[in-house]
Amino acid sequence: MIVYIAFASILVIIAFLGRICKQSCLLYYVILFLIAVFTAMRNGIGVDTASYQNIYNQVLYGYTGSSHAEIGYIYINKIAAILNSPYVVVQFMTVCLSLTFLHAFVTYGTDKHEWGFALIVFLCSNLYLSYYCSGVRQGIAVSICLFSSRYIINRQFLKFLMVIGCAMLFHKSAICFIPGYFIYRKKIKLKYIIAACVVAYLLAPYVKICFDIAIGHVTGHYMGYAKLFNGDANAKSGLGVIARVLIWLAVVLFAHRSIKPDQTKKIIFLNLFIFGVCLYLLNSKVDILNRINEYYLGYLIVVFTYIFNAFRSNSKPIVYIISCCLILGLFMSFILFVKDAFIPYKMYVGNFI
Repeated sequence: MIVYIAFASILVIIAFLGRICKQSCLLYYVILFLIAVFTAMRNGIGVDTASYQNIYNQVLYGYTGSSHAEIGYIYINKIAAILNSPYVVVQFMTVCLSLTFLHAFVTYGTDKHEWGFALIVFLCSNLYLSYYCSGVRQGIAVSICLFSSRYIINRQFLKFLMVIGCAMLFHKSAICFIPGYFIYRKKIKLKYIIAACVVAYLLAPYVKICFDIAIGHVTGHYMGYAKLFNGDANAKSGLGVIARVLIWLAVVLFAHRSIKPDQTKKIIFLNLFIFGVCLYLLNSKVDILNRINEYYLGYLIVVFTYIFNAFRSNSKPIVYIISCCLILGLFMSFILFVKDAFIPYKMYVGNFI
């Protein structure tokens, strides 16, 4: 855990320097580069990593008949196989692809001086820990879906569908992001947000009942997830779940306060994130359904940056301290859930080719 905290601390310092100096753009790209290297050079970290290494070995030796991975991910492996590269090259390719779309989303959704801080929020999110370091296929899909936000804002439905189609080449669950196009485009009152969260949590047991009935008819590859299907989401980190939801609601409160009625883009991004929080609570009894939430919870990356405008300029130092505490709490809540897979950090030190 020390490695993660030290790495995140260095990036936090760089991000805050980016807010107070004229080289904010350069420092942002430094953070982006460091995240790419740190993530791509991981060795054996992540629950799904062994499965992905097996897929690459199959592609390398010309056998993909038993692979359930989507065609987009298979082609990335084929490119690496042509070069006869070690698996770490596949990691570099997937990380760079994901970060390219994430970069486009961050630079579109936040102000220039907030770009670095948005990456810090990303680094401490479940999107990074679970889907950039482990479930990389969905990490690529989520990043592409976040990129499609510009077409939601501009009401370009055909382009939006084309981008979602590209995301589905890496993970079929990207189809679950299509409802995001129809998100409410006006500011929602806080009392309705709280009510929606409460209702979603109360309905969670009934979602599990319905899901258990439905999953009883599933056969084939997905039966390998039987235990996961029937498990409560984040069952091993109860305190982490509570902390996570409270932090999310605090971010919603501050962001809601800072956004003006005419800031359509920010309102839509906030509403998409709120929808993700409600889905998280609704699906909290069925772990596998939380894959859907990530397409919406990813908006935390930009929504978090809106809280800096919720207070007067003379209160900014206090806001920065509070923000760091919230981010640290968010990071720790996710580490509690995935600690068996991510601690300690191990780096690849072999030859690339």
